[in-house]
Amino acid sequence: MKPAQLGLMVLFIMALGAAASVLECQAVTQTDFSGTWNADLAKSRFVHGSPLPKRWYAITQQDERQLVRTETFVGDDGKATSQKMVFTFDGKENRNLFEDGIEVRTTCHWKGKSLIIEGTITFDPNTRAVWTEELTLSPDGKSLHATSSVKFPGDRSNDTDITYVRGH
Repeated sequence: MKPAQLGLMVLFIMALGAAASVLECQAVTQTDFSGTWNADLAKSRFVHGSPLPKRWYAITQQDERQLVRTETFVGDDGKATSQKMVFTFDGKENRNLFEDGIEVRTTCHWKGKSLIIEGTITFDPNTRAVWTEELTLSPDGKSLHATSSVKFPGDRSNDTDITYVRGH
């Protein structure tokens, strides 16, 4: 191998090493949303006209590969309804199917310390919406902010801002 080729090969290997180090650092510095989170209903903004739940909480488990979020809504009648969603960090599409037939397909990516979730919600064969959510943890780690937008055909949208506080 000629010295010039060897020099280019070393440069290439160093660049790969630097890129791997950056990716490793990004994986280590991802915001960890793990925990039990109770929605602060007074500080949150819900879809206009929707009945407020009596209680709303989320249990989030996260590792370097994925985030699993189980949300539970408790209505005025005391009945609890839960839904579980899995979001992977590998850039591949995630498919979550709920008991009522609603299908949610998403991908997610990091924007700084925020997790951005983007996808589609299929309510039935004729009703599909585009969903975007941004999860951001407060600097002290005591609150979680979730900003969501669901856009339906015909320029109709449902936007929510949920503030969660770390619970037990």
